[in-house]
Amino acid sequence: MKIFMHYFAALALLAAATNGLELVAQSDVTQESQASQVGQVSPNSQAGEDSPNQADQVHQDDTCTLTDTYVKGTNVTHCSSIIIDSLSVPAGVMLDLTNVTDGANIKFKGTTTFGQKLWDGPFLKLRGNNLSLTGPGTLDGQGAWYWPQGQAVTKPVFFKLNRVNNSTLSGFTLKNSPFRTFSVGNSNYTTFTRLTLNSTAGNSVAKNTDGFDLSRNDHITIKGNHIYNQDDYDSDTVTGLLVKDNVIINSDNGIRIKTITGLTGLVNDIAYIDNKVVNVKNAIVMHLDYNRTKGGYSGIPDSMAKITNIKIHGLSGSAKNLYDIVANPDAVAD
Repeated sequence: MKIFMHYFAALALLAAATNGLELVAQSDVTQESQASQVGQVSPNSQAGEDSPNQADQVHQDDTCTLTDTYVKGTNVTHCSSIIIDSLSVPAGVMLDLTNVTDGANIKFKGTTTFGQKLWDGPFLKLRGNNLSLTGPGTLDGQGAWYWPQGQAVTKPVFFKLNRVNNSTLSGFTLKNSPFRTFSVGNSNYTTFTRLTLNSTAGNSVAKNTDGFDLSRNDHITIKGNHIYNQDDYDSDTVTGLLVKDNVIINSDNGIRIKTITGLTGLVNDIAYIDNKVVNVKNAIVMHLDYNRTKGGYSGIPDSMAKITNIKIHGLSGSAKNLYDIVANPDAVAD
């Protein structure tokens, strides 16, 4: 991998989902462990003398470009601007953006690919504050290798965000997701906008290519995205979520809220504004009987998750059924 680092002298829903907009509430979300320390890449040298694909660096400003083959442990902590350009990430290796400097600008160019291996991922992991991630590049998960292997095997999450605050992701594409696309946890005041999530190549075989899995976040905005996948749009315990101006096409479900059987949790202060569904089976779904072990509905709505302050306004389009609701009368729901 080539990393070109330059330092200034003066520091100065077009969506085709099997399930569209989805929330899943559960209380036992496990906090992830701290990321392991990554290796250092020293300035003015290659990361390894015997590794020609590792990091070439030039000092002029604080922009770092990652290209060619990614090397596990590459350190970009000193880069205020990171360009990821047509990078090849080896199988089983995570593109680590967990130690980027606060306020960093990260730009995707070209097509970045991720090697094929049965593991839980993620392909890419992000942590930080006041970050800006932009396109116009594409991240390709090469899902066609994973999809025919069914749901019994372990597949990698595509893009994981944990403790990301006051940040924006916009204008790039994630395609051919093997499994869940975005997994977002413990994050606040972060916006996903003008993204394209496209797994249409797996329409006949792909499963569980969720758009967004959300866990223990506050004030997340998902707006104006184009999403084509085979499962959920949003899921997990969420407060302060705005989902606006998305389009869901040829999906089983448009807007769905599901909660885990036998558990408490919270879905609160959620607004779905001016979204559109086209040729979906169910426009609005609420199920309090999701069995995580079975991976489907149990028919017994014994979840005690509280569902409150939900607003759906301006939903338009076409659906076979307007509602599919299985609720627990002992749980609070507004």
